[in-house]
Amino acid sequence: MPMQEQLAQIACKIETTEGADIWGAGTPPGGADIFLASNIKFTPDIKMVTRKQVRGNNSPQTSLPGLRSGKLSFDVEMVGGSSAGHPIGSANSGNNFGLASALIACNVQQTLVVATSGTYAPCSDISTSDPFSNCTVSVAWMMDGKMYKGWGARGNAKMVLNDGEPGKLSIELTLADWSEEDESLVSSGVVYNSQTPPVFQGATFSLDSTYTAIISKLEFDLGCKPALRPDVSASSGYRSAYIAGIREPMVSFDPENVLAATYDFMGKWRAGTIGTLSAQWGSTPSQFTLTFGYLQYEGVSLVEKDGLSRFDIKASPKGSSGDDEWGLVIV
Repeated sequence: MPMQEQLAQIACKIETTEGADIWGAGTPPGGADIFLASNIKFTPDIKMVTRKQVRGNNSPQTSLPGLRSGKLSFDVEMVGGSSAGHPIGSANSGNNFGLASALIACNVQQTLVVATSGTYAPCSDISTSDPFSNCTVSVAWMMDGKMYKGWGARGNAKMVLNDGEPGKLSIELTLADWSEEDESLVSSGVVYNSQTPPVFQGATFSLDSTYTAIISKLEFDLGCKPALRPDVSASSGYRSAYIAGIREPMVSFDPENVLAATYDFMGKWRAGTIGTLSAQWGSTPSQFTLTFGYLQYEGVSLVEKDGLSRFDIKASPKGSSGDDEWGLVIV
């Protein structure tokens, strides 16, 4: 029978030991770790080592499978937990964070206040206990009788907010190793988040806490650069993924053109001015507040859309005291 991609599940869980598959061989993930996703893509990679010893003919020799890694990417709707203070997109408040685990693996720390809020912010330290931060994860894609899974994973995320649409979180995880197994979809204990995601509409958008710009979209790339840790003792040749070097986050948005006396976008770019940006949308338990407290324009260009003059702005969130270039609060 043909395999249907729509009959699928995504699961993710923080690893107790970095680089070690938390589920184990031949074991499907527990139901509490499963969350809703779309646009799933698994890209395995094996470095095939070619051999070219001289001999009495020109026929190619067999290659050897060497370093093994992969990527798993997917999109998820930005929605709060089942109630305030639960992990983003989760149906529970325990340590099985599901979607939140994937975000935490992108150099992010999660801080939950029971029945009140969930806060996400960049974090350079690693912690596998509350508050969880910057951990490796094991991730699995079950598809109509098969499972593709990886472990030792960290990655990067992008937030995409378009006028009149639910916010989208695009996550790509770099896998230190992977496997393919025949596994049925998980049915026991599966509870999906039943909250309706808020659309990016009726939102509050503010620059420097004073100017309410008119925009049609807002995008934010966390700017994490995942790389792999070589380790000859690991069966894949890699111990785990890690976030290499300085993060390079980037924000883009498209405000309507206005008089410089109203708000001087290009003047702030010319002067290297540091400003702020905030956006709030939705309602409890899915009210999101995204903030950038130290934002610098990197590029401002003019564009036309439906006869209106707009700016296309690229801006870089900067750290002030460290690990504070952005924040996301869900209440």
